[in-house]
Formats: sequence, structure tokens, C-alpha cells
Amino acid sequence: KVIHIPGGTFLMGSSDEQLAALAHIAMNFSNEGPQHLVTVSDFAMGETEVTQAQFRALMGYVPDVPIDCKSDCFEIPMGDDLPAAWVDWSSAVAFCDA
Repeated sequence: KVIHIPGGTFLMGSSDEQLAALAHIAMNFSNEGPQHLVTVSDFAMGETEVTQAQFRALMGYVPDVPIDCKSDCFEIPMGDDLPAAWVDWSSAVAFCDA
């Protein structure tokens, strides 16, 4: 089932205060700012995740762990009723086009 999501405007990115509060965490948050207004148009979205069975039925395959994924990748359970995972951008676009 597909539902309608109304467009709107929102503030994207972290404020200087938020970034300062995260300074003690050993991660790079430099791409979190600066804050800026973003406007999106109305769009449609699936009410639930696409399952592995739905992805396979339409595309003929279920994406697998990426080749460049090393031992630090987390394990994703497989099963027809579980959400499709490891779907890259081009596969997602192809699924939507299909």
C-alpha cells in the first residue's frame, strides 16, 4: 500500500550547539552542518518496508552483502517476510521504476 506524504519545509543539519554537545564522541560530524532550509514536494511512500519476497518477485533476485563489505558489516537475517536489505541506490530506483 502506498500513502501520500505532503511536502513541506524543514531545517536540515545540526546546529553549532548540537555539534558541540557531540564533540566528545569519536566520530566525524562535519557533514552535519551548516543548518539550512530544505523544501520537498509531495511524494508517495510505501506504508511498510519492501520485503525480500516482494523485491525478489519484482526484480528476480534479493540483494546480497556488498563485495566491499568487510568484517565490520553487521549480519542481516534473511527471510521472505523480512525487509529487503543491502539495496543500493540504482537497485532502489529500478525497483520503483518497475
